[in-house]
Amino acid sequence: MPKRCFLFATIALFLFALLTALGAGATGRIDELLAYLASGVRPLALAVLAWTAAVLGCRLGRATRRA
Repeated sequence: MPKRCFLFATIALFLFALLTALGAGATGRIDELLAYLASGVRPLALAVLAWTAAVLGCRLGRATRRA
């Protein structure tokens, strides 16, 4: 069961990154996006936090459906 939540979180994070890159490219701000991603630990910390939140949300949703 936890593997499904990990897969869900990974796919959700990948889709978010893809949509962010497409949006930055469409508005001509790809340079700003790349500068932000290269700025250090903060973007990585936000990605880890988002992935963890997606896993916990998936597990909580499964637990409430069982109860």
